[in-house]
Amino acid sequence: MDENKEIAERLAYQAKLMEVLSEDNFRVSAYRNAANLLKKLETPVSELLAADELQTIKGIGKSIAEAIQSILRREGVDSPY
Repeated sequence: MDENKEIAERLAYQAKLMEVLSEDNFRVSAYRNAANLLKKLETPVSELLAADELQTIKGIGKSIAEAIQSILRREGVDSPY
């Protein structure tokens, strides 16, 4: 599985967890939208993050960019982060 799709799946899973925990609907939607965006991206997320360009994508704000960086660092997606 490619990096973007793996991260997208993890964001979608986080959105499901937030929904179950009755967290803010806006935040749940933001995570779902970000997951859908990442599935369509051709450039690997790690490259965008390294170039400090991840937040230039409409729909990827600070909070989601930090979540993506955390996924890359902690959960073993093939990346230098």
